[in-house]
Amino acid sequence: MIQAQNKGHEKKIAAVEGQLKALSQQMTFSSFKSHAVVGILMIVVINMIGSYFQGQVVAMLPFEPFSLIRGITHRNISGENFHEAAYLLPYILTAFIWRTNIKKVFGKNGIMQDFSLPSQQ
Repeated sequence: MIQAQNKGHEKKIAAVEGQLKALSQQMTFSSFKSHAVVGILMIVVINMIGSYFQGQVVAMLPFEPFSLIRGITHRNISGENFHEAAYLLPYILTAFIWRTNIKKVFGKNGIMQDFSLPSQQ
């Protein structure tokens, strides 16, 4: 009798694990769609901003950036004043802020998901 209960319990565990695997695959696919939309949107926006602000100084830095990030901060700006920043630095900083919000809009429940707290749903 105990063996029969163990077999029934093992079957239930196997069924639940199968459901978990299927739900995990669905969640991964949904997450992939969200990441793809955000990635494409970011590429389009950076190309539009880049064509508009090409060669223009959009910010003055209070420090001289080290050589590793100078290519980002001084991109396509003529001159040797590395305190001047191009469009790319503010774009990268704001992209970190907005990326989470964009993912919420195009999130796992489709476009314009409900932003209420889980206890309110």
